[in-house]
Amino acid sequence: MAMVAGISLPLMSTVITNIFPPEKIGVPMGMGGLVIGLAPRIGLLMGAGFYLEIKVFRNFTIWVIGATLFLAPFVLLIIVTVLTHF
Repeated sequence: MAMVAGISLPLMSTVITNIFPPEKIGVPMGMGGLVIGLAPRIGLLMGAGFYLEIKVFRNFTIWVIGATLFLAPFVLLIIVTVLTHF
């Protein structure tokens, strides 16, 4: 998790500074920081209980990774579309 977090924060900052003009960079940076700050906590709280309840680690992990890879481009497209209208 630390490696991914260490890569995602500078990458997010780089992408946001390339997409948005300097006068409108505050809202996207704030939203990115909020996501990076809350995602690990929400994921652990929601995922750990469900993960321990079903006890099917291999199938659940494959499902989560597949759903994430499938949904990530759509979520990114929605975020960029919404934020470009600010």
